[in-house]
Amino acid sequence: FINSGQSFSTDTNAPEILSVVAISLTNVIVTFSEQVETTTAETASNYTISDGIIVSGATKTGTNVVTLLVSALTPNTEYTLTVNAVEDLAGNAMVNATANFSAEILTSISELRSKPYDGSTIYTLGSEAFLSYQQDFRGQKYIQDATAGIMIDDNTGIITTEYEVGDGISGIRGTLSEFGGMLQLSLIHIS
Repeated sequence: FINSGQSFSTDTNAPEILSVVAISLTNVIVTFSEQVETTTAETASNYTISDGIIVSGATKTGTNVVTLLVSALTPNTEYTLTVNAVEDLAGNAMVNATANFSAEILTSISELRSKPYDGSTIYTLGSEAFLSYQQDFRGQKYIQDATAGIMIDDNTGIITTEYEVGDGISGIRGTLSEFGGMLQLSLIHIS
């Protein structure tokens, strides 16, 4: 090994929690500030949630993302996630890292349509909606339930399942915005 005058630093900082998002009443996505080691990240007992919510499973779904399977969350309730012993690739373990989150799960498209459309607030539609029209342009799909309808803008191709008109779609997450006078849901996740 030849030292060419470069200095190297050792990682001594444990990962941090970047975000916690309930994508349904039983699934919570945790995003960390760096890559996490698989065994510690997938140990369910390394995660606790306030109010007696039980974490029964943890699956690493990205280099720095873990999806937790939890007992039923109550909609519109704030929770605190505490993470211990999850390590980064250098072996630095988290100790009592906390983050607050809520499970805002909307029950209908009319409820979704009543929310502010600022392009940044993330909403989850917890009920099933039915496909009423679709086109290839920007992956647009029009969905409806018994209360209302809305257009989904899926320009990034998040929906990979082939749907037919009349099929039910659930687990939709996205942001609301207006384009050309039409309210649309810009998709960021579908489960």
